[in-house]
Amino acid sequence: PIPFDAATVPEETRQGALASVKVLVEELNGIIRRKDYDAWLTRLSEEYIAHFSAPEVLGELSKAKTLQRQGIVLATLLDYFLYVVYPSRQYDRVDDIEFVAADRVKAITVTPKGERLVLYELAKYGDTWKISIGRQP
Repeated sequence: PIPFDAATVPEETRQGALASVKVLVEELNGIIRRKDYDAWLTRLSEEYIAHFSAPEVLGELSKAKTLQRQGIVLATLLDYFLYVVYPSRQYDRVDDIEFVAADRVKAITVTPKGERLVLYELAKYGDTWKISIGRQP
């Protein structure tokens, strides 16, 4: 396969994707603030759901010091939503995107120090962006 070159993405396509991703993240912020698990699920790709539902992944995430201090052991995707996503993802802001494939982007926020942090990995399904997991080409 020919390696993907982000430089080949037309600026109009990039700007359109950036606008769509900003809207998605604003919607996600509201969903997460309301603790609306069912609405959150509709914004996830199947690969994301499968990955973060896996007992071994939940077990690894449960080793986080914050969760251990609170005595929380993640057993389900709902636990992950309530104890990991909800506390950390209510007020995200997208400043930029980076295309990693024609149908995959990283949503980026820029810290006051200028650091570019990845908020979400997103994949496009039809006309809809969904939260995905990073995949190596």
